[in-house]
Amino acid sequence: MSAFSLNCFRGACAWRLIRQAAGTAASTIGRLLLALALLVSCTKREDEGPKVRFYQSPMHPWITSDKPGNCTICGMALVPVYEGQAAMETREGVISLNPRSIDVLAVTTVP
Repeated sequence: MSAFSLNCFRGACAWRLIRQAAGTAASTIGRLLLALALLVSCTKREDEGPKVRFYQSPMHPWITSDKPGNCTICGMALVPVYEGQAAMETREGVISLNPRSIDVLAVTTVP
């Protein structure tokens, strides 16, 4: 093999490696852009949905908090009270349950 053909062969290999590396880099950049687009589209924005006014104990309505937590009396999880939703009231001899508590307790009424 002559020196000229050996250099051309090396040049072809180098060119092939450069094209392959460029394709891999483009593929990697494409994958990164796709991952970034998916990440941005999947993030939940805080301005979506109703806003929480405060959190209230389902068993002790007078226990309220501005952040999630547990009732200081019974330890139950505080439930959110959203804007436009009435808070539970406390009245003598009346039991008030929110819809979630009714579902959890499987409460039924008889006419």
